[in-house]
Amino acid sequence: MFKGKEERLEDALFMSNFAEGIGRGQFRARRGMIEPAILQALLDRPMHGYEIMYKIEEASRGIWRPSAGSIYPTLQLLEEKDLVKAKMEGDKKVYHLTDAGKEEAKKTQERRDHLREFWADKKAENRQMNEVRKEMHDIFKMMRHFRGQKSPEKIDRLLDMLRSFKESLADLIEE
Repeated sequence: MFKGKEERLEDALFMSNFAEGIGRGQFRARRGMIEPAILQALLDRPMHGYEIMYKIEEASRGIWRPSAGSIYPTLQLLEEKDLVKAKMEGDKKVYHLTDAGKEEAKKTQERRDHLREFWADKKAENRQMNEVRKEMHDIFKMMRHFRGQKSPEKIDRLLDMLRSFKESLADLIEE
């Protein structure tokens, strides 16, 4: 399914796990994430540096707004790598993706798609394991209530159930 350019930029920011917390509601980019974010922003259209900053802030829903001190040196680096070209348009320097820049943005998209699949699998796996943890927690809570039982018959039944569970678990692990 085709995604709009805004969605691609949001994916670049959120699916890449781009930010780390530095305080309540404040984030900063992890090392190496500013370049892909800029390339994704420029896929939409050529922009000057401050437009790129606001585009990233908008795409991150206000969580991250890179500073001019990170945008402009990175744009210069991307220009040296021949991924962007700067052109004067009026009194502003506007940055355009080169063919190599478009290719790099596509590679970023492919890596992000791969990461999206990986994290989706991990998320589903974590949901299942959280259910297992909850069930185990409930069992241990019930076991605390069982400690007060004095009936040897009930204790024997519990031991049988636990041994059966242990065997079934061992079989499942060996599958």
